[in-house]
Amino acid sequence: MNNSGTRSLHGKKGGTMIRQRLIGCLRWMMHELNSADSIPKLSCHNHCGEALEINHADRQGFQGIWKTAVGPKKGQFGTQLTTFIAPNLMWHDLTTQEKNRTLTVAYCTPIRKGECRLFARFPFQFASPLPAGLMRYTPSWVFHLLQNSILEDDQIFLYLQERHLTQQKQGIPIAQSYYMPTRADRFVVALHQWLQRYTADPFPNKPLPPAIGREQVIERYHSHTVHCASCRTTLSRIKRGRQGMVMGALVAWITVQLYLLDWGGTAKLARVASISFIVCTIIWLSLGWLERKFYEGRSIPLRNVSEK
Repeated sequence: MNNSGTRSLHGKKGGTMIRQRLIGCLRWMMHELNSADSIPKLSCHNHCGEALEINHADRQGFQGIWKTAVGPKKGQFGTQLTTFIAPNLMWHDLTTQEKNRTLTVAYCTPIRKGECRLFARFPFQFASPLPAGLMRYTPSWVFHLLQNSILEDDQIFLYLQERHLTQQKQGIPIAQSYYMPTRADRFVVALHQWLQRYTADPFPNKPLPPAIGREQVIERYHSHTVHCASCRTTLSRIKRGRQGMVMGALVAWITVQLYLLDWGGTAKLARVASISFIVCTIIWLSLGWLERKFYEGRSIPLRNVSEK
């Protein structure tokens, strides 16, 4: 199988407790799968009827199966398996009727109270060579930016959710802490049951660190970019590219000024310099927009952006 790469998020905020992060990974992986073009978006209208069956559960973990794939066209996308191997590995395995197979795999390792390290891999196998070729020649940093945005879509909520739940009394039933109205939530319920049954808290009786702001929750540079060779190298090239655009724009501006002051040059050269100045400015601004994505995510999650 091909692989879109490994994403390592060092010290990502939002919950060292396995209870919070594995549930967060489950929701994130579901979001990742449903972000693919070949799989329809999830909503309560087209997903509430999909029943997850837990067909195996013990101390080592459990596995669930959707006999019909998620989405309104039942059965068209094949069967999906969702697996949890204790204490910190989860994956989704989806094979379509066209023999396209996609896995979303996440290792979630608590490193201290309030933080965890997430390793994610996305193996895939296509029946047609075209999509496999496109994926092979797409730079890793493109996937990483997309995957970070998907993770951050839940990150802010999970960070606040953990702090809210730790303020509640211990031993409260799951149904009183979480709102899980659909049959698809059975996997989350099973995970809670496993955590409670085997007391899987890696930092018992440890307090959470002081609360941090939204900017720190969605920051990317220290949690990912600095640790990722692809993103780190691309960021360095972007910075050099912006510097080059500044120099190019400066040369173009000086050329135009020399012509306007009648100190040299031709009208044709001045026109070329003017266009070059505009192009350099646009590229400089575009690279600046891209550069910010290696430092921080969206302050407003996509799910909260109104569709117009």
